[in-house]
Amino acid sequence: MYQTLLKNLTSLFDDFPKTTEWLLKSPQVIIQYIVKIYTMFLAAFINPIVTGYINMWNFVIRLLGFALNILINILKIFLK
Repeated sequence: MYQTLLKNLTSLFDDFPKTTEWLLKSPQVIIQYIVKIYTMFLAAFINPIVTGYINMWNFVIRLLGFALNILINILKIFLK
């Protein structure tokens, strides 16, 4: 898979040497375009998923902390 990607990328660079030189002189342009594409097309779908995932793990952590506090209090009662 990676070999095919590398071969395709190499052939693109060979076919368009002026564009390759321009990209190598200003690599931040690629990142700017990727950020624009992400903002336009993917952010509306990915951000709610990531937010939900983070909220779910926050709930799980709070629940485990609550369970551990109950267990510690029970052990304190029985181990006195």
